[in-house]
Amino acid sequence: MIPSILPIVTKAIANISEKQTLLLLSASIILVWFIAPVLSIFAILGYLIVTGNQKQQFFILLVSLSFGLIAYTGQSIGPDPTDISRYHNGYNLLSDTNSFSSFLVLFVVDGGGNPIFYLVNFVLSRIFPHNPQILVLVWVTITYYFTTLSVIKAMEYLKIDIASWMYIGIIGIVVLGIIPFFTVTEIIKQCSSIAIFTYALMKKLLKEKRAFLYLVISLLVHSSSLMVAWIYFVYEKKNIAKWMLVILMTSVLLAFFNLNVILSVVLSPIVGDAALSRVKEYENVEVWSISFRHYSCFAVFLLSILPSYYYYKKAPTTDENAPAIRNMLNILCLVLCVLLINHGNVHNFVRYIYGLFPFYILAVILLLSTKIARDQKYFLVLLISAFFTYSNFKLLSVQTSEDVNYANSYFNNSLLNMVTSNVIDFLSFTIRQE
Repeated sequence: MIPSILPIVTKAIANISEKQTLLLLSASIILVWFIAPVLSIFAILGYLIVTGNQKQQFFILLVSLSFGLIAYTGQSIGPDPTDISRYHNGYNLLSDTNSFSSFLVLFVVDGGGNPIFYLVNFVLSRIFPHNPQILVLVWVTITYYFTTLSVIKAMEYLKIDIASWMYIGIIGIVVLGIIPFFTVTEIIKQCSSIAIFTYALMKKLLKEKRAFLYLVISLLVHSSSLMVAWIYFVYEKKNIAKWMLVILMTSVLLAFFNLNVILSVVLSPIVGDAALSRVKEYENVEVWSISFRHYSCFAVFLLSILPSYYYYKKAPTTDENAPAIRNMLNILCLVLCVLLINHGNVHNFVRYIYGLFPFYILAVILLLSTKIARDQKYFLVLLISAFFTYSNFKLLSVQTSEDVNYANSYFNNSLLNMVTSNVIDFLSFTIRQE
């Protein structure tokens, strides 16, 4: 009986088309994600390697949702309330508003600078009125999703020619190491805004439609992207490379002055009182200080750009990829200038050092496109990636410790819970309401 069935089964398997096989694999991955969303990150990356499909946006979304689910369980555990608790409280205020007009009043009172962020949260508060955790899940997912898509587009733009497993490996390093999870769950508005802004830049580099639309969205999610938005318009200018040294030297000079003090003087006759008060609010923030970690991140970012610049200058003019490398170098150097200009204001510098992480990733990707000897190139990429990964995990370990005043926990800081829980378990987790 069994021998007679085997030929039939074998023939049936042989008749399954490649498309049907991919559909079956996709369905299996979705099931794995639902059962174990954290462990599924590795399964999804493996699936993308096996299938050779590097542009599966749906599976990138699943990976992003996995990090969003971890963030969903985040809560402040120290004596000093963290930003995640303030976002929870702000969401509860939105939930308590009983009309759209009340929402507009609350929006204006809070400064009115982030309309899309508030509007999305208002819609969420209508759907999930008693669940402030949904805010964190949505925006952390957005940050991971657009950052990862930006990485994929950057590799496409720079024509990175590497094996499929290495290609997906870069994405794995990005999502697991270089994206700073603690920061993404803390300065939520800025990180999501910068991620969308980076995506807008990559779309413009590739001359794709709706790049400007994403630029506008990023600015309306959080106004902090204004500090880098000008790069979108100038990086391709013919004279920008010619004047880059002057721009850098000017930025070094401005690093010794408090940018917010300068802005408050310059903008006082132009902008409204609300915008001006926000600028003045951060003139002298004593809560933070610039630590060795911040200077290290800045230094490694600078050092990661230099090899690409050196080999770009040595590249023959016939190199067809030279214009793409030049544009990416212009973008990274201008971001470096933004960091320098903000150095004189502790609040600004710290926030941008943490929040501009997508550009650290772009610097790593740019290295992959240079004509450096392969072993040297991969060594540099691994070294820089290892630094940012170590820095992020070190920050996470400190800021999840009950021994510090400012700390969060994620799923009660239980790694076992994270890797063994399914999607329902994550969504059933309830934070302590203050």
